[in-house]
Amino acid sequence: NHFGSGDIPMTKERYDSIKAAGRTMLHIPFALGGIGVFHSVPSGAISGDLEMTPCLLAQIFSRKITKWNDQRILDLNPTLTATSDIKVVH
Repeated sequence: NHFGSGDIPMTKERYDSIKAAGRTMLHIPFALGGIGVFHSVPSGAISGDLEMTPCLLAQIFSRKITKWNDQRILDLNPTLTATSDIKVVH
């Protein structure tokens, strides 16, 4: 499983004031949550599960990969026959 956090880092001013008081600070995330990714590749377009890496997902979400038959996807999913555009929705 992969997890993400929604913490906001301490400001430099606040950090400096803690150090000036002779104290130390340890930033610990307060919340973690799972990240789920869904796809709509038809089950007949691949035998088995669709394999993805974090790098591939980042390239899809940043629109550097826009088609299911991109070679980087096919390298992990050689049986994939889908050729349509990838539509990213948030």
